[in-house]
Amino acid sequence: VTEQGGGASPSAHQRDHLNMGEYLLHNQYLLSHNGNYQFLVESNGNLILRRLDSPETLWSSNTGKSEQSEYFLKILPSGQLILRQGIPEKDNFAKVMSKVQKFVFKLKGFDPDKFVAAVFKLEGSTSEVKYQRKNIKRLSKKYGGLIGGGKEGKVGYNITMVIAYIREFFVPQGILGETLETAVPWSNINQVKDEANKLLVDLHKKYNLPGKPFFCSRVSKVYHSGICMYNTVAINVRGIDNPEEVFSKIEHALRECFIKNGGSISHHHGVGKLRKDFMPDTISDGSIQMIQSIKKSQDPNNIFGINNNIVSD
Repeated sequence: VTEQGGGASPSAHQRDHLNMGEYLLHNQYLLSHNGNYQFLVESNGNLILRRLDSPETLWSSNTGKSEQSEYFLKILPSGQLILRQGIPEKDNFAKVMSKVQKFVFKLKGFDPDKFVAAVFKLEGSTSEVKYQRKNIKRLSKKYGGLIGGGKEGKVGYNITMVIAYIREFFVPQGILGETLETAVPWSNINQVKDEANKLLVDLHKKYNLPGKPFFCSRVSKVYHSGICMYNTVAINVRGIDNPEEVFSKIEHALRECFIKNGGSISHHHGVGKLRKDFMPDTISDGSIQMIQSIKKSQDPNNIFGINNNIVSD
């Protein structure tokens, strides 16, 4: 593997990872520290992980195209991992900016492994956006924060779009996942998060699932009284006979855990079919009868929302 201008391609026989700004060209690879595993960028744009002593592919990104072309895999200074068609451009400016960012982090006393990033989407008229931006800068200065700028903000906001489709990417790899949202008072945030995480670990052991479970929480929306919390869950179901049934039970138990520890049945995703079992414990019998009566009077033939919520029970 040769050294390229800008972001250097790692030597396949010396490197087992990529640093920010570095890339792999097609047909180049990383080699694990013990020399047993190879991570390869194929000439058709597919990424694969394999053992060198076996022809079997352990993992594939399924991004391969029918035509052969130039592809490269790169880690941007923002931390994003991208796969693109073409030849990487010299990126000396990005390397300089990466060093500047590291210097600023050190100067501000930020730990790259522990700091928190917040993305703000500002909407409204020009004067309203200016007012919101002024307030954010004031708060950042008051509490020792650092403004990252609009470019990084757009990158962060795009992540929310990617999350909506991440399940489709992981399912072919034998991983099931979902993002569960709930409304939580400020005083219960850590309790909801921690108890759900503990429960997931226990359920993972109960169903004897392979690997380790994944759980993370993030704040999606903030209010005076609380937040909208997004909880992303993922489990490895390879070799499991009834993966959908197991995942459904885990999902249901986690939603029950949210409610038990101060969260709500939902924030804005609604009730639908998956959460309707929690409605009798959420509202009174009189409220349920009222909702069902409204449904019956306005939609006697049950055309809309069939079997959703408790309206048709």
